[in-house]
Amino acid sequence: MNIYNIEGNKKHSATAYEADANRFSVKCQFLTMIFPFITWILNCAGIFTVEGRLMSMSLLFTFVVTVLTVVICSILGMDNKITKYFAMAGIVIAIFVQSSILTYHMYLLIVLPVIYSLQYGQRKMVYYTYILSVIGLAISVYIGYYGGLCDANMVVLTRGTIKEYVDAGGTIFNAAPVNDNPALKLLLYFIVPRAMLLFAVVLMVVHISDTIANRAANEEHLKYMSEIDDMTEVYNRNKYLDMVRAYYPHIPEISVIFWDVNGLKYTNDNLGHESGDILIKGIASSIIKAVDNAGMIYRIGGDEFVAILEGNDDTIVDDIIARYNSIADKKNENRYDGIQISASIGKAYGAGRNIEDIVKKADANMYIQKKKYKKSRE
Repeated sequence: MNIYNIEGNKKHSATAYEADANRFSVKCQFLTMIFPFITWILNCAGIFTVEGRLMSMSLLFTFVVTVLTVVICSILGMDNKITKYFAMAGIVIAIFVQSSILTYHMYLLIVLPVIYSLQYGQRKMVYYTYILSVIGLAISVYIGYYGGLCDANMVVLTRGTIKEYVDAGGTIFNAAPVNDNPALKLLLYFIVPRAMLLFAVVLMVVHISDTIANRAANEEHLKYMSEIDDMTEVYNRNKYLDMVRAYYPHIPEISVIFWDVNGLKYTNDNLGHESGDILIKGIASSIIKAVDNAGMIYRIGGDEFVAILEGNDDTIVDDIIARYNSIADKKNENRYDGIQISASIGKAYGAGRNIEDIVKKADANMYIQKKKYKKSRE
């Protein structure tokens, strides 16, 4: 696992976060089953007085949508980047299937999908859910008017208080005109107002979503800054010590490669500390390219770097060292600044529980090469 690539880390974290959010969305899908089921039971008990056929249809259709959503999301996988769209669509469809049949009984539930979308921390998911909700709202209002538990006000166009339609004794309902243009008036008096009210919820949810996303980004950045060496963009000593204490002792076998920069003091003294920084960066970038995704890289001292790999494959370690040497040699070709990209290297293997001893052994093996380097310079 090579985590010095912060972009790769963010993508991995985002994928894991979305997978958790998708699982929660599927759980929320089952909540859309609870409401009609409870209502159906109460209706069967005579507490509600809705026509039994409508209640049963609401329960059945919601169950079908829920099952389809769970199956599709399971096939795609919770970590698939398009699963969230199916998960949210399933919630929207399930709620508006119910509201098509039970109309105003389900009115308050239309805000739930938008609120559920908040967990993704993405504006696009909030707006996507809002658009689906408005479409579902329009369809459910029209279907509900003709085939569901219809809202009487839109049938007979009652627009005032109940006193205008009921006599003083409260026993006679005065006739009201029948809706002469339901298609238009359902749009103007039901769909548009509800869509506007829902948009007010969207604005609130978008603000909260942005706040969550910004806070998460800040926390990710702070974590990154606390773990990464600013100059070389590999892990710093603090991260190294944390991993040595908490992670590597649990790994059965590990390999350690130890680099110590050659000629850093000479470069600093004769070419300046800026050139010394260039030398360190050149070593670090060579190590990063050589190790690639095979292990994690740490700068544990001013001129010391360690790569730790899980497993003890000598061939992989030798390939990394060979790649490093090749990369460093190319950096030194046609160089006119007097900086020589060079480092002494040591390697060692062993059980993860002995991580500190293995690093010391790699350091000792490196020092053997360091002696040869110094002798060649004399």
